[in-house]
Amino acid sequence: MVTTIIEPESVLSTSPYKSDDPGQGNWITTDQYLAVLPSAFERAVSFFERNKEEIEKAFSGKFIAIYGNSILDSDTDFSELARRVYEQCGYTSIYMPFVGHKPVMHFRSPRLSNRRRNESQS
Repeated sequence: MVTTIIEPESVLSTSPYKSDDPGQGNWITTDQYLAVLPSAFERAVSFFERNKEEIEKAFSGKFIAIYGNSILDSDTDFSELARRVYEQCGYTSIYMPFVGHKPVMHFRSPRLSNRRRNESQS
């Protein structure tokens, strides 16, 4: 395994990861650098949360596909959206939430309805 050593000054100033190895100085390994970077999926979730109001205004009632900090596509049909996005980007982690509120459906349980009926007849 080859470990590449990098020294991007902007990353070092913001990264909580600086090397503890006195022989490396301020150098960090690629693995250490990647450990502090959020995944594209985590960035997408964060992007959605930060921009929720604007996204709800523009895409209410639809599923949206977010990769990193970009909305790639939207559709009312999740399967069609997923098909298009994966066809375009390949199979990768893409955040596809529903925007807005899904209606809550209430159903009576047949078992409870029968029990109540029996109780009322007693």
